[in-house]
Amino acid sequence: MKAPTKKTTLAFLFFFSFLFSQDIGDLSIGNSKGFAVIGDSQTSDPTEVLSSSGLEARTKLFLRKNGLSYVSPEETAAFLSASLLAFQNQAEDGEFTGDYVFSLSLEFYQVVEVSVTEHLTWGLTWSEVYLGFAPSLEEAREIIFNKLEEQVDVFSVRFIEDNNF
Repeated sequence: MKAPTKKTTLAFLFFFSFLFSQDIGDLSIGNSKGFAVIGDSQTSDPTEVLSSSGLEARTKLFLRKNGLSYVSPEETAAFLSASLLAFQNQAEDGEFTGDYVFSLSLEFYQVVEVSVTEHLTWGLTWSEVYLGFAPSLEEAREIIFNKLEEQVDVFSVRFIEDNNF
């Protein structure tokens, strides 16, 4: 049996991404000071596409533009995670094609109480996922930055509404 290719894997992710982009619940942080921001980038070459620190910095920039502040992870019971998985396509002969496929997700986690045990744990309360393709590195970066800004805008509106800012 032939192992799945990157294109097969991407197609699988694309069709099931709708299951993972969801609006799960309330984004209210109550008396908490705010939320932390974490960036995670898994790419074939982070210097080419976008590093974890670059993704985190862009996310923070877009949040500030929308009037939202963030705190350090030690001071909060919620965090916003920006994640990027990107790679350059390879042809069957092993040569790189020059085009890129990627998955960009923005997820909000909060401390939630498990009703059965009454224990506290991290729970995903909001999520947006975007799967993309670009014919060049420059276009991949542009799409990633634009989609990240769109995702942060959607999150910001919902967060502001749920927290009466």
